[in-house]
Amino acid sequence: MPRLSASAGILAADEFEMIARGLREIENEIAADKFVWDQSLEDVHMNIEAALTKRIGPAGAKLHTGRSRNDQIALDLRLYVREEIDEIITRFIEFSDAFATGSASPKNIECQIAR
Repeated sequence: MPRLSASAGILAADEFEMIARGLREIENEIAADKFVWDQSLEDVHMNIEAALTKRIGPAGAKLHTGRSRNDQIALDLRLYVREEIDEIITRFIEFSDAFATGSASPKNIECQIAR
């Protein structure tokens, strides 16, 4: 919620930009499987906040300002579920397209389900 914190005046514009840029860098590292997870830290939130603070300084510690741990977990869960729903819809469309085009043989259906 850095954007909300910036609009509320909790973060300065330059802090918001540093946090946003740092988070994009961390996101890219995670996607490339290059992010180094510190097992001594409590969870993913602490890992990201620590990495961000190391990169950009004290502004990184403001990442979760105004958000409880429950808020963070609820947001993570919503984002995860949304991503999974998108995947289910994509697979359903592929599956229904196979029936519409007549390419859905019993063998193809088994492959679609197993995927």
